Amino acid sequence: MLDLLEPTNKIFEEKGIKLPLEKQGTTNRENRFDKGLEVQKSIFGDVIDKNYENSPENQVHIQKFLSDNCFGDYYTRNCHKNTHSLLFEITLYKCIE
Repeated sequence: MLDLLEPTNKIFEEKGIKLPLEKQGTTNRENRFDKGLEVQKSIFGDVIDKNYENSPENQVHIQKFLSDNCFGDYYTRNCHKNTHSLLFEITLYKCIE
């Protein structure tokens, strides 16, 4: 984790982003699935319902993980697009390092 955290903090410092970052979350355990599913459907449309319907029983948990964790917890955060771009750049940098 420190291998990613230290370069991330350095890049944030260079970009003038003050740490620690303010909390960005907009969901909680009770509503993150519904909020995430709402976002997924707004982006991908009916294919989300089809994915749930057509997933084998032993893989539905993956669909739920995408809805509540990836989209409910992360995509719904109040981050600026520049922050998303910066995090992508940091991840890319660490992958090619």
